[in-house]
Amino acid sequence: MKYTRFLILLVIGASLMNGTPLHSEQKYKLSLEQAIKTGLTSGYQIRLAKEALSMAQAKNLEAWNGFLPSITFSESFMKSTDPVTVFGLKLKQGVFTQQDFSLSSLNNPDVFENYSTQIKLELPILNVDAFYHKSAMSASVHAQKANLERTRQSVVFQIKAAYYGLILAYQNLQAVKDALRVAQIHRDEAKLALEQGLLTRADYLLTEVRVQELKEEALIAENNIRDASDQFKFLIGMQEKGLIEPTDSLVAPGTSPLNFSEGVNPALRADLQALHFQQVAAHRQLKAARSAWFPRLNAFGSYEWNDNRFFGQNASNWMIGVQLSWKLFDGLGNWGRHHQASARVREATIAYQQAYHQASNEANSAYRKISIAQQRYQVAQKALQQASESLRLIRERFEVGLVKTSELLEHELQYTRARLRSLKAKFDYHVALDQWELAHAPEEREVKK
Repeated sequence: MKYTRFLILLVIGASLMNGTPLHSEQKYKLSLEQAIKTGLTSGYQIRLAKEALSMAQAKNLEAWNGFLPSITFSESFMKSTDPVTVFGLKLKQGVFTQQDFSLSSLNNPDVFENYSTQIKLELPILNVDAFYHKSAMSASVHAQKANLERTRQSVVFQIKAAYYGLILAYQNLQAVKDALRVAQIHRDEAKLALEQGLLTRADYLLTEVRVQELKEEALIAENNIRDASDQFKFLIGMQEKGLIEPTDSLVAPGTSPLNFSEGVNPALRADLQALHFQQVAAHRQLKAARSAWFPRLNAFGSYEWNDNRFFGQNASNWMIGVQLSWKLFDGLGNWGRHHQASARVREATIAYQQAYHQASNEANSAYRKISIAQQRYQVAQKALQQASESLRLIRERFEVGLVKTSELLEHELQYTRARLRSLKAKFDYHVALDQWELAHAPEEREVKK
């Protein structure tokens, strides 16, 4: 059975070794600071958030049309034999004569052509809904600015976590390689002992199985590095092929208790501020919907030239006026828009309450994770020390023939697992610190890693 397992692992290891070696791939050394700077410039999430802000600013700019004048220039051509039209056009051109009063000319005029050049001005004076709509668009801009800031904070956290993951992946690979190197030494010693008749073939095959297992783990660890590098490059918007090699390292957690606050301060959470401004915008849109029932007051004016030539200026006239309009009923359109705006207000309020509750949970969870990760690291370090000492004692007994090969291999396995658990606890501690920072605000963090 053990021999069969050895053959299976040998075949798997040989097939996996056909892949590209990790050391032969292009590597890019990158510090955490450089990664964050690149991610905040080229990252997809940041770029999308900036475009969302640009769209909100454009809508805010568009909302000025409820206050600023509208100016239109036009040039039109008309050709007609309609008696009323011809009569009016002749007056506009200033070419009406005594003969045009004859019944024949009035009832059956000749074909008449007119070119009209006009500049038209429309000026809003009082449109209450436009005022509230503009105010709502301004609040939406503030919401998108807060969203952009929160996106920056979130991207920084994701980059840090991915960077720590890269460090962990490289450290895991190193731990497996160290274990593999030791296992190969034991395998070579076991082979020599087998040739001298001091060891059974079954015990020798155990060492071979362990070597193949570690080779497989090393290949998996290398692939984890490739996956982590690809995900990291995706986060920072890096297009180059190759592996990212971190230049920074993870500092071991301290042993003293950390002074962190629980709960969350809404004034410091950019995402909660964004939802607050969305509430403000929804309330102002509701007021805009209600204001649609109010009367509107607008001014208008125009200056016109009429001639029988294109862009001619033979005769001109002007007109100014003021219009007061009040739409008393529009087929329940205003009622429908009012109910929609009311629903958006309720939706924005619920969204804020939900986000605040979720933010509180995130803050409390991050607080607990920091404490647990710190304790886990201390426990893992103690276990690693004990596993190291236990392995040293077993090796001494193995060298004098007091323990079996299987027992030595089991202790080496326990040592490797303890080392990997220690690395994972350190990684989780740093991620928990950044989760706490993200759950509050970067300005609140006072603990150095």
